[in-house]
Amino acid sequence: MAHLEDIIPETDIGGGRRNTTSLQATSDTLNGASSSSLGSTLSTTTPGSDSLSLSNERWRQEQDGHRLQLEQRQLREWREKQVRAQQQDNAPGALDSTNQQENEETFIYGTSIQTKRFEKHFRDFLVNFHDFENDARMLSDTDGVEQEQQSTYEFELHRLHFLYDGGMESSAFELSFVPTLNIKGSHLFEYAPSLYKQIVSFPQELIPSMDMQTTNFYKELFPASPVKRIQTRIYELKDNTMLRDLGPDNVNQLVSVRGMVTRISEIIPDLKAGVFRCERCRDETRVAIQRGFIEEPRGCSTCGSTGGMTMIHNRSIFSDKQLIKLQETPESIPEGETPHTVTLSAFDSLVDIVKPGDRIDVTGIFRAVSSRVNNRQTKMRNLFRTYIDVVHFRKAGMRI
Repeated sequence: MAHLEDIIPETDIGGGRRNTTSLQATSDTLNGASSSSLGSTLSTTTPGSDSLSLSNERWRQEQDGHRLQLEQRQLREWREKQVRAQQQDNAPGALDSTNQQENEETFIYGTSIQTKRFEKHFRDFLVNFHDFENDARMLSDTDGVEQEQQSTYEFELHRLHFLYDGGMESSAFELSFVPTLNIKGSHLFEYAPSLYKQIVSFPQELIPSMDMQTTNFYKELFPASPVKRIQTRIYELKDNTMLRDLGPDNVNQLVSVRGMVTRISEIIPDLKAGVFRCERCRDETRVAIQRGFIEEPRGCSTCGSTGGMTMIHNRSIFSDKQLIKLQETPESIPEGETPHTVTLSAFDSLVDIVKPGDRIDVTGIFRAVSSRVNNRQTKMRNLFRTYIDVVHFRKAGMRI
């Protein structure tokens, strides 16, 4: 029996389901060879070898039966586990919780700011902030009965609706008119310093979200209004920066500077989206501008022809642009120093607001752009040109 136990290997129970047919065939071959050799040996020395072979065969069949039952039980447990996991994944709240977790973990590109958290924080500011020192924000109905006091910027939205939406036709809004809501930077800092710091540090990424939340809030107040979008403009930041102090640390951040306008340019049409028409099939394609450049389509997506796309200027989208030269005010120039200047870029409704000689406070994004050595080469100069992308003008104590 010791020789038979060495010939018949033990089964690895924890290794998963094994090929029962091949295992049984191997066992039959080994046991058959062992039984024949052992039987021939015992037939010459010991009587009763037939009964011994029958007992070995019965033992082998019992072992195979136990092994098969174990494998079937393991397979049944694995299938039950898979079914339970699938039922948990398809539960009613499983998908909602997954989507909610993904939304909560969505960050604004290039920042560590969660999108949903910032939008909620800014909306709370619009709904709940009150400027108790300067505002008497009480609305009265036709009978002169005072209504409940509103938040500062909720009142501003009501006033915006009364001044523009109430007296203008819907066609004016559908064309180019975009109402603006001016937001004081000191109010943001007073309500939530962290919110103020995020907006100042990442204005290019966060101002579009502010516009969207302001528009949604306005639509909740006035569902029938034809206004499609409201712009938010921040002014009067907590700290002003001298023109000569602007440096690399301020690039792509919101800054507030003060100076005197020395020169303004003519209004320049600035392309936002171009429309290209195929000369063969007359199909039109709109291409948006990206980083100051617009790429002409290489071919028509409808007929497949190449090299036959022409820009249609009267169907393209342009915005008004004006360049303004701002110089330090005389009282802020150190003795014996030359005044510093910076270029301002104003768009749309900010065009033709100021004129030479005006002293203004400017809030905008300080930008730095590089230039190429040659338009046909990819080499870039190591010196950058700086300018301020204007968000808000303020002159002579008046908001614009």
